Amino acid sequence: MELITPTVHDKILDELAIRPTVNAKILKKADRLFTGSLEGRITEVIQNARRAGATSVSISNWDGKITVQDNGTGIEDFSILLNLGGSGWDEATEVSEDPAGIGLFSLAPREVSIRSKGKIVTISGDGWVSAPSVVRDDPRPVLQGTVLEFQDDPWDYQTVNRLVRFSCVTVYVNNVRCDKEDFIQGEAVHHLPDLGCRIQIVGQSHQIPANIRASAALPRRVSWYGATCVLNFHGQVVAWEAKSIPDNLCCLVDLTGQPTGLRLLLPARTEVVENAAFKELEAAIIKAAFQFLKDRGRHSLPYSEFLRARALGIDLPEATPEYHEGTLCEGEGPAPVDIPRKDRKKMVPLSQSYRMPAEMEYDGEWTNAHLLAALGEFPQDARFVPVVINKEYDGYSWADAVPLVRGVSVEASDEVIFSDYVGSGTISLVESITITAKTSDGKTFSSPVCMALDHEEHLLVTQEARTAIASSEAWYHLGGYYDDGDTYDSQAYSFEKDWERFWADAAGPHEHLRQEVTQLLLFQLKGWKEVRVTPDGAVKVIKDDDSEMTISPPPMQKAA
Repeated sequence: MELITPTVHDKILDELAIRPTVNAKILKKADRLFTGSLEGRITEVIQNARRAGATSVSISNWDGKITVQDNGTGIEDFSILLNLGGSGWDEATEVSEDPAGIGLFSLAPREVSIRSKGKIVTISGDGWVSAPSVVRDDPRPVLQGTVLEFQDDPWDYQTVNRLVRFSCVTVYVNNVRCDKEDFIQGEAVHHLPDLGCRIQIVGQSHQIPANIRASAALPRRVSWYGATCVLNFHGQVVAWEAKSIPDNLCCLVDLTGQPTGLRLLLPARTEVVENAAFKELEAAIIKAAFQFLKDRGRHSLPYSEFLRARALGIDLPEATPEYHEGTLCEGEGPAPVDIPRKDRKKMVPLSQSYRMPAEMEYDGEWTNAHLLAALGEFPQDARFVPVVINKEYDGYSWADAVPLVRGVSVEASDEVIFSDYVGSGTISLVESITITAKTSDGKTFSSPVCMALDHEEHLLVTQEARTAIASSEAWYHLGGYYDDGDTYDSQAYSFEKDWERFWADAAGPHEHLRQEVTQLLLFQLKGWKEVRVTPDGAVKVIKDDDSEMTISPPPMQKAA
């Protein structure tokens, strides 16, 4: 029996081997590789001119035709123009800018004439996908650089100016020079030669200069509210949100032209590719941000961020104390009773305050602690002021040093004088209310008050509340503004009337009627001493001078 040995060819056939190729059909889709926006075409043309060594670009608009002329090195090999993916740039440009080799296709499928170094070619129609475009001698040879001519919407000054401000190229639109300035200015700059860029922390994101905002391209998932990093890619400005940057600081990143691993998503270059270089950049930005806060000498970072900075070798000062005086915050609706201050411009120091534990947040204790501070009677040097400090600040000495409120209780007289459902809750009138708070430093604060919440979170009031508490302050504890209801003013007015009626009804069964009648008379009649109403509806008025006036009802109309 003959032994058959497998050949190398047989082994290859037993395995599946693939290799990358570029299908010729991609040429037919070249005109759709870009967004098709005017801004995209302007950016690509200016970028190509700059890569060709141009220091000046002149743009003219005339009768729907755009002419772009640069003073670069010109085109040595016209065949490279339609080599999709073949940039033709030197190695230094490749490693510093990552040109995609598809910039000219941003003008497809328009008819474009290109003139350079005594040659001219016109590309149109199938010339973008398969048909040959003949390169001829130029009857009007260009002395320097390259000239593009094509039909397009106007390349107006405002649009071009916004896109070329940081390109390092002097650009003219209809002989008017566009603005030109450095992307990063000032001295606080961190150089990152390994990444081919320099960075600068400029403060909060809302402090980004307006000219940079106007030049930046933002992905749909990013808004200027959340954008924390802005990159200048040789004139094309791209923004992204880096959630790990502390204190919502913003960083400007400017490429220097040195080799870089930073890449933008092709072909439009509106997003940064999250590769290894990008991660290294974000790490450098985080460290620079912490250094910025250290140099500034103040911050409001959570304690965990304070520790993160320390791990990076940056010793920050402790965060500026952040706390809310009182436990009830103002929202879109009515405001709670305000805690009185000796100086309205200054908050009570933490050394004179007591911290409410988070576990009490959703309990009536928070409300009653606030009302004790707002309505209680204490000596000025021994007041009770509760404060709220976010748990994220636990660990700072100033947060840990504040004594805690250990418990808040309410004691009210047993007898309920009057009770009614007002707005969206129950209000009960009682003879007396006392709120008591105990603290971790062994102190007890107790005082009579005119309003509090009971254990069922019903609102308790005393007679004093009628004048001491505004209707809006009571409304706050009974739900306040209802989003799906009438306007805020309408709801506020309605509750004010309900609040007044509560007190009238509490005074007696007919007190509300008496108030309504007297208010109407005081408004409608002047100088009256006595008013009588007869059963037939006649109103007899006795005036201050004892004269009389009778207002009779209108006569009954006879039926037709």
